[in-house]
Formats: sequence, C-alpha cells, structure tokens
Amino acid sequence: MLLTRQDIKDIVKVTSTEVVTGLRDRDFRAQVAGVVDTILNRSASGVWGRKGDVRAVINAPIQFSAISGNPNAYGSVQRMPDSRINGRVEQAVLEYLQYRLDGGTSSVGNHLNYANPYYSSQQSMKWVQPLAIRARREGLVFGSGTAIHVHGTDTYLQSKRPNPFKIGLIK
Repeated sequence: MLLTRQDIKDIVKVTSTEVVTGLRDRDFRAQVAGVVDTILNRSASGVWGRKGDVRAVINAPIQFSAISGNPNAYGSVQRMPDSRINGRVEQAVLEYLQYRLDGGTSSVGNHLNYANPYYSSQQSMKWVQPLAIRARREGLVFGSGTAIHVHGTDTYLQSKRPNPFKIGLIK
C-alpha cells in the first residue's frame, strides 16, 4: 500500500485525537502503533471505501470519536486544525511509519477494530466486550488502567481482514 504525504498528515491528526498522551513511553508507543496499524489495515481491506484510501477510513462515520464519532466532532479530518496535532504523537507516528516502511510488521496483525471498553457507548458494548476478551487473550491490549485500547476484529468483519502487506511512499 502506498501512502502520500497527505495520508501521513491525516494519520498523525487522527492519532493525536485517539492516543492517551499521558501514558508512559512503552504504553504510549504501543497505542500509537495500534491506531496507525488499524488505519492501515482498514485502508488495505477496502471495507471503508476504495482500497488504499486512508482519508475515507479516517472520515468514515462513527469510527474515530473526535473526527466523526460524536456531536462535537470536527466532522472530517480536513476540518481538524493543524494546531491540534500533538508533537509527541507526531514524532511517534513518524517513527512507527518508518519502522513499517523498513519492513516492520503490524502491531495488531490484520485486525480492523479497537475500542476502549471503559469509554465505549452502551450501544457499542455488544461488540466491544467480546473484542476485549479476545484482545486480552491475544495480548492486544495497549495502554494502562482505564486508558487502554483493545484490538481485534468484530465477528461481522472477519472475512474482510486484509492479507499481510507492506507500505511505501508516493514522493
């Protein structure tokens, strides 16, 4: 999958809204990697739009809380001001993307979902609770305390998981 500079900026923006920046370095970097890999996997799967369309994944309705997941959301990644980018997140995303560009593997395998079971809506808890159980079993819980992301794939998306892939840059 090829990424543009705009894709990278969009990934940095959404990751700035999703990751708990107060986490210790190891937990913080694991959350960053998990969010980035989930975005990449979703883009590679084509479930949320045309395969390779990072922006469609990020702007998909009710997927990322601060982008389109609540009434106070930006509405799209394009409407999120650059001033809201967190410097620590940006650095970690760029370092992680370099790892992936160098051939590193996904931190979440080919999974497509993540959630924080402590802050998920009542409506989403039907799929979040089983996801959390599987994530704990598979070692795919990133963060600490109530500042966690559980990673996996909801049952109805199992057949949509992408094959392993590498990323590259469009210059």
